[in-house]
Amino acid sequence: MCSSDLIYAGMEHQNMHQPSLFEYDVIEWNFTKSLEPFFKRLALFKKQPLFIHGNFHVHEKEQAVVLSYQYQHQLVVGVFNLENKAQIKVPLIDGVYTNFINEKEVIVNNQMIVTDEDPIIIDTLREHIR
Repeated sequence: MCSSDLIYAGMEHQNMHQPSLFEYDVIEWNFTKSLEPFFKRLALFKKQPLFIHGNFHVHEKEQAVVLSYQYQHQLVVGVFNLENKAQIKVPLIDGVYTNFINEKEVIVNNQMIVTDEDPIIIDTLREHIR
């Protein structure tokens, strides 16, 4: 997780116009749709010692990808729905968690979550792993 983020002119403000690389082209900044706060949160998140020293696990890799990092008392689980499955099995105990990406609730019931195509990242305690 030590890669650089590549953001092309205006993408951080959800500007759909793709400016020319070779000619002068004005970029219209739309600060009301800015993704800068999210990118700052994500940059801080990925610099945690967990991603340097933690143990990486692949729990599922077929129709959905379920990954986790564990380090000391921290557990991060990533869920990426590749085939638009309605439910995905996760290595968590039952409970209500928060998706780091969109801050929505994620409910785990019998190790299953109801999902859509949005990615899910859950930052929780290691004791919540099943």
